[in-house]
Formats: sequence, C-alpha cells, structure tokens
Amino acid sequence: MELPLSLISQSPSEGSMYYFGEDCPVGVKGHIHICALVGDKVLFFNTCTSQTNTIVKHIRFYGADPNSYPCFPADQINKFNREYTYVDCNKFTVLSKEEFVRLLTNEHIRLMDGELTEIDMQKVPASRMKHDVCG
Repeated sequence: MELPLSLISQSPSEGSMYYFGEDCPVGVKGHIHICALVGDKVLFFNTCTSQTNTIVKHIRFYGADPNSYPCFPADQINKFNREYTYVDCNKFTVLSKEEFVRLLTNEHIRLMDGELTEIDMQKVPASRMKHDVCG
C-alpha cells in the first residue's frame, strides 16, 4: 500500500543525506546523495569518498570547475566515514516529491544520520541551478 505524501513523516529536507541502494532505479547505486529542494522537485547530488585522485585528474584533464566538486571533511554533523567526501555537482538526479516518497517507502533510498549544514549547502551550487531545473 502506498502512503500519501502527507502521511510520510520523513519528507525530503535540504542538506539531508540518503543512501541509494544497489536496487535503486535512479541516481548512482550504492552511494550517498545530498538532497537539495527546488520548488516541487528534489535534487540529489552524488558523493564520492574513495576516488580523490580521480576527481583531481578529471578536473585537470577536462578543465572542470573545481568549485563543482566541493570537498567536506568528516565531522560530527555530516558523519561522513572517510576523512574527506566530495559532492559531484555536475550530475544530479531530479525527482518529484511523490517519486521520492515511493523510492523511500520501497526502501530503494534510505535516510542517513548525517547532514550538510546550511553553510555547507552554500558550497553546493544547487542555488545557481534552480532556474535551470525549474524552468
């Protein structure tokens, strides 16, 4: 039975972290994603903890903007389990709130304990993309 959006106690919130399981039909499977809210849409940015050197090489080779890969040290708020975690702001998954609830209800997406603070979220350029995503 699918619950209506109004009955779901855990609605998406800015800066929350969600794990996209191996069976998740969207996003990067087996990775943590950071949530950003844009109007009635929910954006999820993939995180990367184990490929620091690959990201640096990618930035240099493709001339990518280093600001599109903000790096966050592990702390008591974000609860990352590696010394540093990058957020890939170049690719993101856009879901409606209803799609999000369906994936959460079916346990394809699971809420993590940590979160990014409001200050941390300013480093994620979602605010600059809001007009592009919402038209």
